[in-house]
Amino acid sequence: MLVNVAYFAAVSKEDISGSGRILAATFFRNVWGENAERALSVFVALSAFGNVLSVIFSQGRLVQEVGREGILPFSKLWASNKPFNAPFAGLFEHWLVSVITMLAPPPGDAYNFLLNLISYPLAVINTFVGAGLVWLYIRPFSAHRVPQQWTPRFKATLPVAAFFALANLYLVIAPFIAPDEGQSVYENLPYWLHCVVGIALLLAGAVYWVIWAKILPKIGGYKLVRESFEGSDGWSGNVFRRVKNA
Repeated sequence: MLVNVAYFAAVSKEDISGSGRILAATFFRNVWGENAERALSVFVALSAFGNVLSVIFSQGRLVQEVGREGILPFSKLWASNKPFNAPFAGLFEHWLVSVITMLAPPPGDAYNFLLNLISYPLAVINTFVGAGLVWLYIRPFSAHRVPQQWTPRFKATLPVAAFFALANLYLVIAPFIAPDEGQSVYENLPYWLHCVVGIALLLAGAVYWVIWAKILPKIGGYKLVRESFEGSDGWSGNVFRRVKNA
């Protein structure tokens, strides 16, 4: 809160709403001069670079682990460490999706669209996580729901879990409210586009699972049986084998 007070004390309302610059950079320029602004820009770039490296490190391995669960098409390809003892297939998928996401929006809107497309699905998932935590508190435990010995060392209290769920629910609903004239986050794109794209991506995963795990087995008269195996490069994983119904 004090950081926001400092911003409004040092930066004019016009600069905040219409400069198109990083607010912290404008703050540093007004308080300490142009050299401080350039120095801050270097730190912002280093911070962004560190974030890129951490995302590259994690996302490729997330795809690899999902592949090792056997639920993706060509799971063995995604799960492999070949050819460089790294999740090359997962990294390539992450690179391809990132390139499409950056090049598809028109110039000027790509940056904001990319940021919003990252944050909006996270708010949706966090809403379900918070609602699930609240459900664990208000739903009586029983053997067929939650094990009686479920005693995590760290857990959020009911008020914290409820606040977390409601705060993220607000972040899910608010972007669908039309902004005032001239206040849209985009220059050319509809203000709700990142919401629709984010929800569509989540639904696409759900539709794939329903077709793969429910509809096709029912039509084909088989069930999916998970089997564990060890790959040629030493990694272990799972694969689903089709077993005809008796």
